[in-house]
Amino acid sequence: MTKKEIRKRILDIRKNLDKKIVESSGRKLLEELMKNKITENVKSIFIYVSAKNEVSTYDTIRYLFERDIKVCVPKTYSDGRMDAVEIESFGDLEEGRFGLLEPVSSEVFPLKDIDVAIVPGVAFDLNGNRIGYGGGFYDRFFERCSGHDMKKIGTAYDFQITELPEPEKSDIKMDRVLTIKTDCFY
Repeated sequence: MTKKEIRKRILDIRKNLDKKIVESSGRKLLEELMKNKITENVKSIFIYVSAKNEVSTYDTIRYLFERDIKVCVPKTYSDGRMDAVEIESFGDLEEGRFGLLEPVSSEVFPLKDIDVAIVPGVAFDLNGNRIGYGGGFYDRFFERCSGHDMKKIGTAYDFQITELPEPEKSDIKMDRVLTIKTDCFY
């Protein structure tokens, strides 16, 4: 299958997920992060603000706020650039590009200070390769982060783990993928 075919198949499944599965995914993600000690001894985390039935990040973001861990979220620009911008509450977000919540501020957080990145995707394979939404925002962002000791953690429902085509040179591999079991048929 091509990347385009995989995107269509996976996004069709995700679009039709039961609301309860999406709601419970946030709790399950936080449990996985804690079980795997991913949030221990970190000072800052770059994390997406979930939308469109992605694995929910809201519980995790609340948890990070409560622990005084710096929370940085993506801010995208029409030139294809994506920056990490710190937020201190959900009130620091507004609807931005693609209808996603993005920070109001444009003050870029230093990439070298990000300990962990929690990354969405359309599909992942067992080797940590990722297919995103096709814009290349995350791949270009992580290319700018090369040389920094940032762990890249993908998040996926179990149906998003699949065989992928050979990665392209520009594709950035995840260090780990946390998989949320859906207990549904697809």
